[in-house]
Amino acid sequence: RSGSVSYAEMEKFTKMLARANSREKAQFVFKMADIDNSGNIDKEELCILLKATVLSCDKLFDGDYSMKTFKDAIPSLETCMSGERISSEIGNYLTENIFESADLDGNGQIDCKEFMKWFDRDDDSAKRFLAVFPLFGSFAREH
Repeated sequence: RSGSVSYAEMEKFTKMLARANSREKAQFVFKMADIDNSGNIDKEELCILLKATVLSCDKLFDGDYSMKTFKDAIPSLETCMSGERISSEIGNYLTENIFESADLDGNGQIDCKEFMKWFDRDDDSAKRFLAVFPLFGSFAREH
């Protein structure tokens, strides 16, 4: 193992992930968000992932993907904001929204079981969450 990911490996992975169903994608995202591999995600871990993903989407999709997707949910978003500020606003909003719905025991962390239970409810917060990850399908279409 080289410790790095080649373009071919990344392409293969994203094509496989693009074919996964939304539940498999959610499980993958949970594992990505669990930065410290504790089996739980806290607000900081989830927010880091969401901010980075929103920023990546804006770079990949015309620069205004986030505004189009989240303007109705987050009225404070302004087109004059920097990409960093927009990703921060959206990341914070989604993190709070997800924790409010998913942290069933109120301990400030979400375990995989809580996360999947929340995701399976398919409420608005889960739909907004999935909207952050359009790149799962974009690589498979473009490459």
